[in-house]
Amino acid sequence: WAAHPWALRPYRVVFRDVHEAFRAEDAAGAARGLGEIRDINNVSALVMLPDDAAARRLARRSVLVRYVLEEFGRGDSLDAAAAAAVVAADSTLARGASWRVRVDAPGRRTGLVNAWDRGVLAALDGVLASLPGPVDLDTADEDVAVF
Repeated sequence: WAAHPWALRPYRVVFRDVHEAFRAEDAAGAARGLGEIRDINNVSALVMLPDDAAARRLARRSVLVRYVLEEFGRGDSLDAAAAAAVVAADSTLARGASWRVRVDAPGRRTGLVNAWDRGVLAALDGVLASLPGPVDLDTADEDVAVF
């Protein structure tokens, strides 16, 4: 890699609905030379990458990747993940990009949909309050995704 391991950030690679046997090999091939796979399960993989450009390259290398999300926090519950969330100071979100909250809709082929659940929005209140950019439900620069 061009970046040192301590400069890598966590990204969540979300797979398309395909047979599980293909995912690990495809993810490993797509991440080769870009970063390190830390964990893989039946729907996603945690991959350490240097930046968003590497995430875009990874997504272009694989037909099995639905999308790649920079991971700001994770936990055993939504509240735990929101409490652990930290937005990187050099991210586009921290620099004022417009945003919207999206959730993964299991079983839907369209992937992320706008979040309307008051419980989800309330759990993310602390994270969302720290974002300087405007909310834009139609044409946001960035999606704050709950997966």
